Amino acid sequence: MTYRNIDIIALIALITSIISLLWNIIRDLVLDKVKIYINARAGGLLPIQGVNNKGFFRDADSEYTPKNPRICFTVTNTGRRPVLILKIWGKYSKKSELFGKKYPQFVVNTIDLPKMINPYETLSEFCDDLSFMSDLKSGLVLGIYVRDSKGKDWLMTKKEMKNLLKTIERLNLAVNS
Repeated sequence: MTYRNIDIIALIALITSIISLLWNIIRDLVLDKVKIYINARAGGLLPIQGVNNKGFFRDADSEYTPKNPRICFTVTNTGRRPVLILKIWGKYSKKSELFGKKYPQFVVNTIDLPKMINPYETLSEFCDDLSFMSDLKSGLVLGIYVRDSKGKDWLMTKKEMKNLLKTIERLNLAVNS
């Protein structure tokens, strides 16, 4: 081998190592984040015979109206790190003060929170307290959030909020506020 061939091989090795280093930095610092996806539906629990407080959740539709309506919140960890979910909450708009709301936010009452969810795992929480649904239908709720253990609030997308409103309308709940 000549001196020139060695320089070319060294240059290829240098470029390869720089690309490898940049990829590791991007993968570990940029792509390695927690990501949460939130979904909510209105419906009811179809019981399993012989088992108390367990069953399958069914969305409300024209053929099914549950005896005990509830909201099912589904939180999915789509990131690469485990995350501790602390609470599900919502924020009222400024015009809610005109309607007598004392606090700017509300907390959704759930049973199993806080709970750790691993990557690509899903947590389903059921809420029997439907007092916030009339505010949701009237547009007083700005958004529904999930808070993790690091204090980050993850907002439910507008598309999912519209889907929740559609299932609430299908359920046609008479909510007392």
